[in-house]
Amino acid sequence: MDVEVQLTPEQEAAHRAAAEQLARDNAALRAAAAREVESHNASAVIAGREHWMVITVPEKPVAGAPMVLYFNRNQSEKLKWVVGAVGTGGGRVESSCGGQRGGNVRGRREVV
Repeated sequence: MDVEVQLTPEQEAAHRAAAEQLARDNAALRAAAAREVESHNASAVIAGREHWMVITVPEKPVAGAPMVLYFNRNQSEKLKWVVGAVGTGGGRVESSCGGQRGGNVRGRREVV
């Protein structure tokens, strides 16, 4: 059973203002993530995390924004010895969060 909710004009205005602010906040987060991807130094990002299997830039990916994923193949028992596995071409995968779910992540790919 569908229930229709009637908002007062004040509630509608508040809802619209909140939605607009959320859109601005999300745009700012995406822009900041894009700047971080463009300006990051891989050596600095990886320093101290050499034992990690996966490192992302930004560390907390943002939906709809670009990201970089570094995969340390040597930390994976399954992929350590596989030629052509993720990470053999420098280990960097440029991606964008919020895309379609992909198969194997190789090269430039949308990652969810």
